[in-house]
Amino acid sequence: MLACTLVGVFCHTVLVPGEARHVGIVHDMWAARQYLVPRVNGLPALDGAPLHYWISLVFISVFGVSEWVVRLPSVLAAALTLGMLVRAWSPWLPPRSAGTLFILFLIQPALVVAARFASPDMLNVLLFTVSVHGFMNAAHHVEQRRPARARTLGAWMACGLLALSAGPLAAVVPVTAVAMWLILRRRFAVLGELCWLPGPLACLAVVLPWLLIAENRYPGIVHVFFKKDLQSLWGLRPFGWVEMGGQAYAALVVAGVLPLAACLYRLRDPARRQWLNTPVAGLMAVCFVVLLPMHPLVMSTLVGPAAVLALPLLFFGVLALAPVQRPARRSDLLVWLLHVALLVVVGVAGSHYIVKRVSGLSPLVQSISQRYHATNDKVVLLDRFDYEFNFYMRSPKLVYVVSDWNDAGRSMPVWKADLYDAARFAPDAASRLLLSHDELLEKLCERRVVNLWLIGDRQSIERHPILLEMSALHSPDGSRAWYLEAATHLAACQQQPD
Repeated sequence: MLACTLVGVFCHTVLVPGEARHVGIVHDMWAARQYLVPRVNGLPALDGAPLHYWISLVFISVFGVSEWVVRLPSVLAAALTLGMLVRAWSPWLPPRSAGTLFILFLIQPALVVAARFASPDMLNVLLFTVSVHGFMNAAHHVEQRRPARARTLGAWMACGLLALSAGPLAAVVPVTAVAMWLILRRRFAVLGELCWLPGPLACLAVVLPWLLIAENRYPGIVHVFFKKDLQSLWGLRPFGWVEMGGQAYAALVVAGVLPLAACLYRLRDPARRQWLNTPVAGLMAVCFVVLLPMHPLVMSTLVGPAAVLALPLLFFGVLALAPVQRPARRSDLLVWLLHVALLVVVGVAGSHYIVKRVSGLSPLVQSISQRYHATNDKVVLLDRFDYEFNFYMRSPKLVYVVSDWNDAGRSMPVWKADLYDAARFAPDAASRLLLSHDELLEKLCERRVVNLWLIGDRQSIERHPILLEMSALHSPDGSRAWYLEAATHLAACQQQPD
């Protein structure tokens, strides 16, 4: 199972901006040996979700820095999720369904991408699965008058870990789903048992120390964590609707769940319909309904929504595609052909989308690294911020970012808003690293003891004609790098006042 999930983690450089951002945060924490609070170029990340980064730091410390290492937490989370589903669903599925579940999990586009994506999304799916099924098992034991407090406590702790992985309010999602499921079944006494006070206290004990540490280091940051979680419910999460637009975002989610949803017509078959009258079927239906409006709380990138929504649909997909009668009928083959055809269509479209998102920075970094000296060189990014730059440079140095920081409108690029919002919690670091265009010109003309690498594109020359005096390197994606030695005197600097 793990070997199947590992396929593909070595295939491409990181995807931008979602995967690149998380890779950059992990590398920043590792290089600076700042292991508690996630950082973006020396500034605090405002996700409020450190668990994925902590796990990634462990793997980097053991295996070193590379793409497959930062994707390994997602691979392991996918394998554990599949194992959890097989164990939890097997009693409630037709005989010989485990193989169908295994195959469907491994071929769903949303889960395939999330399992090979360096982001918290697959870990969030795992923790959501553990918490929901933990509550389900606890409820089943309560109904049978068997001890259930250990399972209840474990489910609440999983909610706390989900809050550490996705954001403080993410713990509300599995609790809401299970509460609605029990209310619809009129199991009010069971719901009361699951609200056993030590359970919520255990959830709080998992999350609260991290929130206190973050608040102590950056006063006011916890308020921003909760604010951003609430904004995500309205489509204002930077790496969601804002990045793609509402229609494209919806199309991405629909494409992720379409191959499973198209097969659900098979549940009209009486031999399959009887398996819908189970507690798990009801819980998965409620989970899907709850996740539709609340999934932004448990996702971190554009990969997350379809992955977490595919999870409850996977149960019904197994019911629709598993062999319940022998010998197999022609309709069994036809539904599999339909499913595979939709997978191919979605896969081709997804591949085209992924190719456009692959970071094109690697060729430029390779050219720079041949002349880059970690001791004497410093990097300046012009009207851009490539989260993955230091990751590929294997450099612990923070970079200067040049832009018009007085423009605080909502039309900011995602990377700029990310740095701008974080700057107020670390004003000293921001004043050193976030430069205006005039400050860049001053830095180029001052006496320096370090060499400068300036990274930009074709438009950078129009904004900064002084770049024409420097030697340039070109990248296939249009990026350019200009090199300025410390002792070089630029003619444009003669026009600058002393």
